[in-house]
Amino acid sequence: MWNEKPSKFGLLHIGFIVLALVLFGLGIYLGRKYSGEEYAKKRNWFLAGVGFFLIVFEIIKISLSVAWGEGGISLIPFQICSTPMYLLPLFPFLKEGKVKDAVIGYLSTVALAAALCYYVNPSAMTRTYYVFLSLHSGFYHAILAGVLSFVLAAHEVWNKKGFFKALVGYAIFTVFSLIAVGANFAVNAANEEANLFLFYLHPDAPVTFPVIDTLVKPNVPFAVYYLVFLVIFFLIALLPWAIATLVVLIKKSIVNTKTVEA
Repeated sequence: MWNEKPSKFGLLHIGFIVLALVLFGLGIYLGRKYSGEEYAKKRNWFLAGVGFFLIVFEIIKISLSVAWGEGGISLIPFQICSTPMYLLPLFPFLKEGKVKDAVIGYLSTVALAAALCYYVNPSAMTRTYYVFLSLHSGFYHAILAGVLSFVLAAHEVWNKKGFFKALVGYAIFTVFSLIAVGANFAVNAANEEANLFLFYLHPDAPVTFPVIDTLVKPNVPFAVYYLVFLVIFFLIALLPWAIATLVVLIKKSIVNTKTVEA
């Protein structure tokens, strides 16, 4: 156990931010390197392997949490950053087409943005005295940063085609969020002490999305807050796509300039 809980932007937090950024860069590099069609089968099984690893990693965390008396319905692994571990194992079995494009769009935009944004407010890392639980949270999201950036680069999710994938992927997120809201209200209405906060979308959920949770949530009906959440999260989810698109455009511009000069 920690003598003191890790602090926000303390040594542990900063260390995992650095690790996440390193893995993010490595994921982009390897994704570009193995983006060819000849690597498709290996990519699919690699992504599936990471997904299965994350599931086992999560099972270990839940088992230890229960053994340490930190069990409860809140351990249900259905948060925004939990969803990739259910989708990654599907890659070897998804045929090329709209369904696979939607999964790719979701993982490379919504899930990637969520994994990176986690380090702004890493509550799961700082709210426990158990060393393993803090490390699990840090490593889990760092691994996501790496593997999801790999998905982004390997499947070239940028430009107009990538934007379409991002839109369809966001539809998956909207469905997931509605499931989370419905489960939260149903369970907490049946048992006031349940404290089920999937996606942290409930009037009584702790502050997780700092800006809208402090400025919007207390001042409007929950339905309005939820709509604002969807809009804001959509803009955040587009950041990986926008950055990748900008980098590709800059790279093309530099190549074209060198070609003209030659």
